[in-house]
Amino acid sequence: MQYHNMKSSMNKVLQGNYAFISWKTYFRNLIARYYSDNNGATQVYIAREEFFPGGFGWAFPKDSPYLSSFDRVFQRLVESGLIDKWMTDLIQLSASENREKVLLEAEVEGAEAFTVFHLQGIFLIMLGGFLLALMAFLGEVMLGYLSVELK
Repeated sequence: MQYHNMKSSMNKVLQGNYAFISWKTYFRNLIARYYSDNNGATQVYIAREEFFPGGFGWAFPKDSPYLSSFDRVFQRLVESGLIDKWMTDLIQLSASENREKVLLEAEVEGAEAFTVFHLQGIFLIMLGGFLLALMAFLGEVMLGYLSVELK
């Protein structure tokens, strides 16, 4: 078994025939930040089953009077699904902040040449003006024929 850094391991996963095992929360955040598009679609699959479930612990002094209160509150938070929701919200926030950062860095890199995509609004306004001018011209032509026929 070998250990590679995160970037090289994820590149091997994307190439195929490679599995990268780490903490599920770490993966969710990593994939949301760096390996997802703006719609959240990704080419990486995270296994649903947890192979070595790990948790977090809270240390309290022995025989603490508030230990049972904390246990009840934590149990309620887990059972209500708030912990999962908060974790999902944090990962989404982290991913969106990373996307914004990437977009800002792209804007700072330098000037970009205008393309038809950038100018399509102007072309649509121009097309609207042409259509209005055509309608006005046809209206004048029709009024001219009507006024000649009425005389």
